[in-house]
Amino acid sequence: MTTGPRSTPPPEVLSGIGVSPGIAIGRAVVIEGPSLGVFRVDCAAEEVPAEVRRFQRAVRAAWRQLRDIRDRIRKEAGEPYARVFQAQILILKDRALLAETVALIRREGVNAEWALRTVVRRYTQVFAQMDDASLKDRGTDIEDVEARIQSVLTGSRRRHDLAGLSEDAIVVATGLSPSDVVSMNRNHVIGLALDGGGRTSHAAILAGALALPAVVGLREASTRVRTGDALLLDGATGTLTLFPGPRETASAS
Repeated sequence: MTTGPRSTPPPEVLSGIGVSPGIAIGRAVVIEGPSLGVFRVDCAAEEVPAEVRRFQRAVRAAWRQLRDIRDRIRKEAGEPYARVFQAQILILKDRALLAETVALIRREGVNAEWALRTVVRRYTQVFAQMDDASLKDRGTDIEDVEARIQSVLTGSRRRHDLAGLSEDAIVVATGLSPSDVVSMNRNHVIGLALDGGGRTSHAAILAGALALPAVVGLREASTRVRTGDALLLDGATGTLTLFPGPRETASAS
């Protein structure tokens, strides 16, 4: 997180795309990009079968997690929004993705984390080059699935522990995965301000389903804002005001 005291500048308005209406006034929590490092570790020939089994167990654990999230979102927001996670479950059932990862573990004698990251990068590079927004979302889904499997393999927390927030905050980030959105503490996350994304991005769709004020497409918000800065987010107009004064706050009320 980016922190540090600074004198209060005059109000500044950043414009983006409002994807979920509502007003949020509060302090920022700035989330940085992925920090989980994945390193290649060579395995002895006799260790390879156990490494394959470790990967397969992680996939099954990730599937159970996604199934539980899907069922919860279905109850809270309805079937259309649960489909976001059903799509991720289908990725976990993609025999090509899983088979390529297992084949790489066996062929090169490497750890499951490295093999999975290598295979997923090939997939995401293909989707990133596509013009269709829904296909680009497919790449985001694959990255989210990979992050979930990696967290099981390493026994670590996922990169955003938004479930642990204890005070109200507007979350500012370059982007959030569907899992990040649904796992956050919604008693304290009062708004989302994202650099990337559009109206059809999964984060935007889920924010709307959860009635959480959200603005996407802000481009530089995560580099302009520091954790602790005062913010006013308007999910209807698609604006994020840094350091709102009494006038801005009153007009938003």
